[in-house]
Amino acid sequence: MKQIVKCLWCKSAHLEYIAERKDGVGVVKCTDCGLFMNSSIPEDPSEYYQEEYYSSTEEEPDMGYAGEYSLTSPAFFLWQSSFISAANRNKKKKEFLEIGSATGSLLEIIKERQPDLNIAGIDISDYAANFSKQKGLKAEVAYIQDYKTSPKKDIIFSSETLEHLDDLRIFFDGVKRNMQKGGVFLFYVPSIVELDARREGKEYIRFKTKMEHLLHFTPDFFQNELPKHFGTNVLVKEIVSSYGPCILGAVTSDEQTITDLQLLFDAMDRETSSRSMSSEMLMNLTLFSLKFGRLKLSERLIKAVISDNKLSMSDKSLIQGLSCYHSGELEKAAVFFTDLYKENPSSTVTLKLLNANQRELSGIYLEEIYRLNRSTEEAAIVVGGNKVYLAKLAARIGSKTRKAIKVMVRK
Repeated sequence: MKQIVKCLWCKSAHLEYIAERKDGVGVVKCTDCGLFMNSSIPEDPSEYYQEEYYSSTEEEPDMGYAGEYSLTSPAFFLWQSSFISAANRNKKKKEFLEIGSATGSLLEIIKERQPDLNIAGIDISDYAANFSKQKGLKAEVAYIQDYKTSPKKDIIFSSETLEHLDDLRIFFDGVKRNMQKGGVFLFYVPSIVELDARREGKEYIRFKTKMEHLLHFTPDFFQNELPKHFGTNVLVKEIVSSYGPCILGAVTSDEQTITDLQLLFDAMDRETSSRSMSSEMLMNLTLFSLKFGRLKLSERLIKAVISDNKLSMSDKSLIQGLSCYHSGELEKAAVFFTDLYKENPSSTVTLKLLNANQRELSGIYLEEIYRLNRSTEEAAIVVGGNKVYLAKLAARIGSKTRKAIKVMVRK
C-alpha cells in the first residue's frame, strides 16, 4: 500500500482527515478541490479485479459481488439504458462505448433496446472482457487512457467506475480524446455526505462495504472541477436511494441534451409527469422511478404506460413485471415476464429477467420449507407454490441447510 500525501486530483497537500473505514483505512478530504480519497491505496488497484471479484461465494463480501455477477437481473441495469436513451436525442446510428463494461450485462440490454447504437465495451479485467466476448459482444481489455478508437464515440458511459480509480485526471483525458465533438459523457457513482461520514465513521454506508473503492465524491466536486477540465456543459444530479446517495452526471457541448436530461431529473424531483411527455420519455422516467424507489410517481407512471397507445405490449408487460419484481411480488412478476418471453422468445434480456425472478422465487420456497419443517405438500399450501415444482426443489436441496439453499439459488 502507498500513503497518499497529495490530492489524487489537484495534487494539493491540504488533506483533512475525515474518518476511518471498517478495514482501518483512513479517508481524507482535499480542502482545495473537495475530493475525498483513501489515505492509502494499493500499488496496483487492478489486482482486485480477478474472476473471484465477479463471483464471490460470501453473502456479504468486503469486495466484489455476492453470488454470480453475470446472473444479476437486468432489472438493475434497465434504468441505465434509459439514462443513455434520454441523452440520445438524435436517433441516427451512433457510436457507443461503455467504460467498465464488466461481463456485458448493460451492453446486452442496449443491443436489444437501442439498435441505433453501435456498441462496444472496455474493462481492465481479462475475465470480464472475455465473458462479454463469449456472448458475441464487442469488448476488449483496455484502460480508457490507452484506448484509441475510430470513429470517435458519440456516447461514452461509465457506471460505478470512477470510484475505483487512482488517477482520475488521466481517465478524463482518455474520455476527451475518444469522444466525438458534440458527444456526451454520462456517468453514475455513489456519493458521500460529509456530515454523515464524520458522525458515523466505520458504520457509514460507504465505509463498511466495497473496500475496493479508492475515491469518494460529492456533487460539488464534479460541478466545480469538470467544467474546467472538459471546458463544456456539465449537469450533475444527486439522487437519494435505499443504497445511499448517488450522483448522475452528463458532460457535453450539446445544450439540448442537457435540457432533455434536466427535464427527466425535474420530473423525478416533482414526482409528476407531463401529458406532453413523449412515450419514450415516459418509459425512461418510469424505469428511473422504479430504480430509485419513487413509489408514488411509479404508480402513476405505470398507469400512464398501460394506457399509452404508442407503447407496445412488450413495453407494458416489461414495466408491470419490473414493478412487481422491485416490490417483491415475484409470483406476479413471473406472470408478466412469462408473457414478455412468449411475445419475444429470442430476447436474451427477457430470458435473464425471467430466470433471475425464478431463482429468487426458488429461494423463497426453499427457505419456507426449511423454516416450517413441513412436507412439500404442506409447504406448497402455505407459500402458494406449485407442489410438483416444490418437490423437485426440495429434492435438490439435499441436507436442507441454508448453505445448500444459497448454492442452489446461485445455480
